[in-house]
Amino acid sequence: MPKFLIEDPSGNASATIGGRPLAPTNFVWPQCRTCSGPMAFVAQIPLRECEEPSIRRDDTCLLLFQCQNDPGMCEEWDANGGGNAAFLVPERERVSIVVPEGNTLLAAESRLKFAPSEPKAGETAVDAYCEALDVPDSHVIGRMGGNPFWIQGDETPTCDCGTKMTFVCQIEESAGGGINFGGGGCAYAFLCSKCPKSARFLWQN
Repeated sequence: MPKFLIEDPSGNASATIGGRPLAPTNFVWPQCRTCSGPMAFVAQIPLRECEEPSIRRDDTCLLLFQCQNDPGMCEEWDANGGGNAAFLVPERERVSIVVPEGNTLLAAESRLKFAPSEPKAGETAVDAYCEALDVPDSHVIGRMGGNPFWIQGDETPTCDCGTKMTFVCQIEESAGGGINFGGGGCAYAFLCSKCPKSARFLWQN
């Protein structure tokens, strides 16, 4: 069953938008292919929170980064442009790592919790999501599982192995904290069902 991503100060410390990433000690902070500067950390999402067998991995966390050194100039919206990066890392091996200087952290951290997203009778999944986002003072900032709700056309990426990738989650720019998806945009993350370490990240607005 798909789930909503909900901002909650008491939420899971290993599921955040912004903050400082936890990663294996040998993790290498990603650099932008265009400007060669360090990318900004965006989010960490533990895949054990997903109930869908095609996504759930009990000891894996998804880490998302994008370049913010010169926004709009490094193709940070493109899954293959080199201006963003997605990693699947072992969750139990994660520790606090050294953060390089520069535009590497968002201005604020939001902890997340996850809640089932069940449409009401006669309501589509898109309707349920839009309704949850539009509630006054809504704390819903994304969703996990199911199918992506694209702002523009379908841009599901293909893994280097040739496999069409599987949707993991989407995150709205309304998550705040200085997150930048082009002004009112939404990010989409994917993984490969065949390659254990292959993931992609893109956004539309």
